[in-house]
Amino acid sequence: MRDYLDGIRRLKVITGAFVDGQSDPKEYYLKLASALLEKDKVIADRYDDLRGSNYFMRLIMLVEAGVISMEECKDLDDELKVKLSFFSRTPSQTDTPES
Repeated sequence: MRDYLDGIRRLKVITGAFVDGQSDPKEYYLKLASALLEKDKVIADRYDDLRGSNYFMRLIMLVEAGVISMEECKDLDDELKVKLSFFSRTPSQTDTPES
């Protein structure tokens, strides 16, 4: 849902800058279309074609992007959580900061 919310916020900024009667409608239409297509590509890259052979890489990408948290991965196998934490550069709950 975070990806969709980000897309809506981007579109809201563009429409908020439009001044009826003063702004060029074509220019703003193209800005909206471009922003939507750009965000749609990000969403498609994350979720389309999810299958066993690329599942782990996609999971890493989703954790790094903040779409899902390590807390949301708590029910995964312990070994998988360790690998996920290592490869996603996201500290696990058992990691302690260095002094």
